[in-house]
Amino acid sequence: MKYVFLFFMGLWVFGCKSPETTKGRISRSQQILVEAKFFEGQDVLSAPRIITSDGEQACVKVGREIPIPGQDQPVEAGVTLVLTPRLERGRIIFRGFCQIKEPDGTDNNDISTVAFYAREAFFEGIANSGELKRVKVNHKNGQSLEVTLKFTVVAHNTSHVRLR
Repeated sequence: MKYVFLFFMGLWVFGCKSPETTKGRISRSQQILVEAKFFEGQDVLSAPRIITSDGEQACVKVGREIPIPGQDQPVEAGVTLVLTPRLERGRIIFRGFCQIKEPDGTDNNDISTVAFYAREAFFEGIANSGELKRVKVNHKNGQSLEVTLKFTVVAHNTSHVRLR
């Protein structure tokens, strides 16, 4: 799996959801900083961070696009982490999943092929602000990818901002 992550030199990270705007207003509530670290053995492969609002889904994708023979659209390969944290009685209740999709790496001399391995881990838990939680995703060759999650409550603002 290590060869798949060599492309992290040119990695991209983005959030899947932006703050919702309804009728010219942005609703702000408590926000949660989610810091993730992806490990393979002792190696840190990536360490994305994202801020999301209480109860809002956050998504981080780290990877690259793989061209597919005979297709106009490439396929995204890499790691996707989707989380929904909720604050309840001072603790963070979270659930989510981590998906790892990587090309097989096999080569066929007389025909162009691309095959992928995909693994998913679904999880839920409870954390205090600043506490670390770990999720482990095993893969075909006995190695595993470990995701360390740290949740931190960062802001509270119940006012509404009017957009023009």
